[in-house]
Amino acid sequence: MSIPKLRTITGLIVLTLAVLLTACGSDDTAAQPQAETVEISVAQFQFQPGTIEVPVGTTITWNNSDRILHTVTAGTPDNPTPEIFDGLLDDAGSTFSFTFTEAGTFDYYCDIHPHMVGTITVVGA
Repeated sequence: MSIPKLRTITGLIVLTLAVLLTACGSDDTAAQPQAETVEISVAQFQFQPGTIEVPVGTTITWNNSDRILHTVTAGTPDNPTPEIFDGLLDDAGSTFSFTFTEAGTFDYYCDIHPHMVGTITVVGA
C-alpha cells in the first residue's frame, strides 16, 4: 500500500474515532430537576395550606384573595425574622414569592393579623 493511501486511511480512522468519542460524551443538560412553584392562598384571615412540605429550590407564591392588607413575615409573632423574607399583600390579587434555597423549617405569620400563621418545611434533595 502506498504512503498517501495509508495516510488517508489513518486520517479517516482518527476522524471516525473523534466523532464516536464526541457522540459518547455525557449530556450535562439531561436530568436537571425542575424548580417547583407552589401557591398558598391568603383568604378569610388564613394561609391555605397552613402547613406544607416542599423540596429545596421551591418557590412559594402567596396569593391574597382578601380585600384587606396582609403580610407574609418569616418567624413568629414572638420571634420575628423578617430578614429571611417579608412580603406585603396590599389588596386582592396581590402576590409575594420567595424561593427556598436551604432545607429547614420556616414559620411565618401576618404581622398585621398575628393569629394568621403557617409553616413551610423544606427538605433536601
